[in-house]
Amino acid sequence: MTKAVIPESPPILDIEIDVNKGKRHLYQAIYKLGQRFTWNPLKVKQASIAAWQAHLKYRQLMSSQGLTPPQAIAEMTGEVEPKTPTSTQATIALIGHPYILYDEHISHRLIHRLEQAHYKVLTPEMLTTEELESATARLVGKAHWAYEDEVVGAGGYYLESGADGVIGVMTFGCGPDSLMMDTVHRWASRLRITPFMSLTLEEHTAETGVVTRLEAFLDMIHRRK
Repeated sequence: MTKAVIPESPPILDIEIDVNKGKRHLYQAIYKLGQRFTWNPLKVKQASIAAWQAHLKYRQLMSSQGLTPPQAIAEMTGEVEPKTPTSTQATIALIGHPYILYDEHISHRLIHRLEQAHYKVLTPEMLTTEELESATARLVGKAHWAYEDEVVGAGGYYLESGADGVIGVMTFGCGPDSLMMDTVHRWASRLRITPFMSLTLEEHTAETGVVTRLEAFLDMIHRRK
């Protein structure tokens, strides 16, 4: 889609990963990508191993230290990240796809607003694969999708784990998100433990409306506490 929409863009390096075709197909795809930089297969192999190790470290940092993806990347690259306030008003879990949560334009700086107000923010990336899959199984049984654990699994986990509130963020008319978010909403209503709010964003969503709903939700949490 990017190539079609922005024809003047520089060359885009992409790779096809299909686990159904086996490891051999994956290795061939990696070497095909590596040939854009070097024809030396040893260097391609070393680079792919280093990339995989960096990915594992990245995932481990997020789950063990409770970091968001930008914070984990800053930690790995040695950049200075703003320190999280030592005292927090409450813990708010955000569930949704990363391309929504971490896009400051689409999300209207939702994470930044919460952190600036001294709230501790939890995201799906801070959970391990086992925690996501276990929570998904409790909510819907066997999963029949590949990219919704960060909504259903994270929602189910944080609703039961003692977060003061959970906010589900999705975009209008985006795949199965509306169905998955409704599943989490029903689970929250059944548990009656943790407040849940769903935010649906699209190109006409005004920042003022998001801020107003967020403030009302946080006020409700403070009254509960």
